[in-house]
Amino acid sequence: TEHQSELKGLVDFYKKGGKILFSNYAAHLPHLLGIEPEKPETRILSIQDDWLFDKKGLQSYRGHPVFRELFGGTFIWDAYENHSLPIIGYFEENFPAAGKVVAVENSYITIHSKNKLMLEYRENDGKILSVGGFIYLSRPNHLRLQQEKFLENCLDYLGGQNNSDPI
Repeated sequence: TEHQSELKGLVDFYKKGGKILFSNYAAHLPHLLGIEPEKPETRILSIQDDWLFDKKGLQSYRGHPVFRELFGGTFIWDAYENHSLPIIGYFEENFPAAGKVVAVENSYITIHSKNKLMLEYRENDGKILSVGGFIYLSRPNHLRLQQEKFLENCLDYLGGQNNSDPI
């Protein structure tokens, strides 16, 4: 492809200890970079604005430092209108081959355990967090503060400042 040198640069950066956060459609990059053999899938959620009942987020099984002070998971997306939302991950019986599943989709009162949306990759000192949805910084979001806390935790974790268990 025309961006092969940029992609190679990302792989080299990661393999030399670089820390990367991918979100939304960038969750395809671990596969495109050759780090993840299994290709993720893109699904489109059609969300109706139902006051509290349309919240979306991520839930960890046994906790992860990115959920520090977020009770093992958090809602990070609640728009002000009906909308369609892409999510990128591994669904149903599909799993990543190289990545560790960090969190699955959570919506209002349902944990969607078969929708694996957040992954972590490690090689030597390199780390990648891949979040396949719900990160939109330029769109209105009732849960902006939770989203910002989650992203702060992700960046702290990648930077080595938040490696303890979640509280």
